[in-house]
Amino acid sequence: MQVWSLASGSAGNAFLLRADDTLVLVDCGLPLRALTERLAQLGLHPRQLSAVLVTHEHTDHLGGVPGLLKRHPVPLYATGGTLAAAAGRLPPRATCHQVVAGQPFQIGAFTVRPFAVPHDAAEPVAYHLSTARARACIVTDLGHVPERILPYLRETELLVLEFNHDAEQLARGPYHPQLKRRIASPLGHLSNHDAAHCLMAAISHNQDAVWLAHLSEVNNSQRTARAAALAAVRAAGRPSVPVQVADRRALSLHWDLDAPRQLRLF
Repeated sequence: MQVWSLASGSAGNAFLLRADDTLVLVDCGLPLRALTERLAQLGLHPRQLSAVLVTHEHTDHLGGVPGLLKRHPVPLYATGGTLAAAAGRLPPRATCHQVVAGQPFQIGAFTVRPFAVPHDAAEPVAYHLSTARARACIVTDLGHVPERILPYLRETELLVLEFNHDAEQLARGPYHPQLKRRIASPLGHLSNHDAAHCLMAAISHNQDAVWLAHLSEVNNSQRTARAAALAAVRAAGRPSVPVQVADRRALSLHWDLDAPRQLRLF
């Protein structure tokens, strides 16, 4: 299995996973042109995608899907609530598959396990993807961490986890009070503090790498988020686990099962 971060932040999110000939995109908040350019850097093209999995209907996760599906007949997988919320934006002939939290399904070489997360969307999920050899879990856009999701996070070699904001920066920052309340709510986004506590609870002997995702450009910094994560892995007794931050607007991280400690910046 190989995983790339194509972008991760409020301007657009997309993660690419590959196993054998199966190419799966988790979220597509990038315009088709930007997606095509980033895939081209990897020697790939959107028509090669086996599927796009969408976590929820917010624009930074689904905004690029209509343009992608208009040009390329890539199957779309999402919950019924997400598909209903996005119905007016999707091409009429799009091939849509409804996923149900807790019910695994197969896409080529991948077994996909969707699980519900607490966020202010219609029916949001995160995804755990596995092959016969490796497992990755991509968990962003959740306001708190229910105990029930921790097994998905523990049973991975690569964990991608939201470290959205620093609580003090958010409180002092320029956002409208209503938006601040939304972000900090149990249905909003994870703070560095809460994400670090989640990481301490989720880290296990399985993890070979941790990626920090969906950092706020206004209310967080890579240095602050990474410091919180490093403290968490040390406290959990796994100080050697590599911790990297996914870039907001660029192809940035690559994880390869056969070289799991080689996290390369592009």
